[in-house]
Amino acid sequence: RHDPSLSVTQGQCGLLHVSPPPNYSKPFHLFVHERGGIASGVLTQLSGPHHFPLAFYSQQIDPVAQGTPSCTRTLAAAALLITKAKSLTLGHFTTVWTSHALSALLRRGTTQVFSASSAIVSNS
Repeated sequence: RHDPSLSVTQGQCGLLHVSPPPNYSKPFHLFVHERGGIASGVLTQLSGPHHFPLAFYSQQIDPVAQGTPSCTRTLAAAALLITKAKSLTLGHFTTVWTSHALSALLRRGTTQVFSASSAIVSNS
């Protein structure tokens, strides 16, 4: 029996794309964005000059982090999505891309929001 909801027109077939499996000899790239308390991201790998998507992520960040400045929310979003991507990256090198200079925030060790004594260190 024909199910019209599963129909794909001939023109739409050209839009379908199957991502290649991860190549663990190449680094991963995780593009992270946070807006309205939602972390969204795409995990890619380079193939020639192009980034090919391997996975898409979207999840609400922690309620406490939602009340912080945008740079801290982006840091929380990156941490959340890095954790989610671990099942695919298996701990291999991953470059995180954001609209904020998170490396400077991490090197500084504190923000206006959190003191060094309230920082939580994770070994995972």
